[in-house]
Amino acid sequence: TGFHVQSVAAGWFDIDRSTQGSDTIGSSNPNPDPATFEALEMLISRTHAAGGSVHIWAWGDETRRQTASKWGINGTVDRRLQRYIAARLGPLPGWSMGYGFDLWEWVNRTELDNWHSFMHQQMGWPHLLGARSSKNVLNQLSPNMDYAGYEWHRPDYQDYIDHINAFPSKPAFSEDRFRITGSGGKNYTFEDTRRGLWHATMAGGVANIWGNLLPDHAGYYSGTYANKDQLKTYSVFFNDRDRFLPGMIRDNSLSNGAYVLRDRGFTNLIFYQEDAEVIRLDLRQMPAGENAIAVDTRRPYQEIPLGLTESVDQQWQAPHVSDWAIAIGRFPDPATLRIIFQDSWE
Repeated sequence: TGFHVQSVAAGWFDIDRSTQGSDTIGSSNPNPDPATFEALEMLISRTHAAGGSVHIWAWGDETRRQTASKWGINGTVDRRLQRYIAARLGPLPGWSMGYGFDLWEWVNRTELDNWHSFMHQQMGWPHLLGARSSKNVLNQLSPNMDYAGYEWHRPDYQDYIDHINAFPSKPAFSEDRFRITGSGGKNYTFEDTRRGLWHATMAGGVANIWGNLLPDHAGYYSGTYANKDQLKTYSVFFNDRDRFLPGMIRDNSLSNGAYVLRDRGFTNLIFYQEDAEVIRLDLRQMPAGENAIAVDTRRPYQEIPLGLTESVDQQWQAPHVSDWAIAIGRFPDPATLRIIFQDSWE
């Protein structure tokens, strides 16, 4: 749904030094580079116009010297930059910001809280500001950020639930980069990415950063995914059809192997099960006569009509083994929602 800008770092002061260390900036009192902000404004505006958003890491880590430490965190140079970010980017919708990565190396809670408070005072418009935590732990470097950010390696469905439950009043963001590099370790495969999208959503909704950084892309930008049609299937199922509704809750008791989301009135349900040919659907609490469709998430998007449902505990026999998603209910029509939202805004 958008783009991740990794570590602007020295690029705040010289666009040609983007992602380089602060020690490459010779001045002890540098000014923000207008060209950097012009580039960010263009990216944010065009992405927002296309229906997406941009997530920016302001800094990197101290090992690479991609931090504000050289000039003093929240010092004169840093505060000038923060005011500039607020003035230039603040009025633009469609972006969020993480403070950086490996933050335990170089920033503490008080400094983060001061940055967070000052930025919100200056911006005048709401934007989510956060700071991801240490590796594979559920604590936060500061509980006062706008979202709970985690560096969690290869999270599974239960990990995503744990991320939500640890700070249930905040949006959850698994803020490591789930990269396809071909080198193993914490990095992902194409199938990991496809299933990870479904896991994060079916857990209740957790943001992630994805990227295909195979060697031919030099690690600097995401290449085309080999399974792009599968990723499009996920996007159409949830985004184009508006099936991930506010207030949905997990209720895996309605099946014996599927992950399940439902609304509180049992009028809209989603089932997702991997490597399945038979899926149990307990619809005893759902009104009869609702429409149901199934989608093979390993294939280009195509709905299989299942007809009208009965209010019984039943099993659906799939045409073949795959990772299946089933939507049952009266999900809102996306075209109608867009009209409502535009009329409200006008």
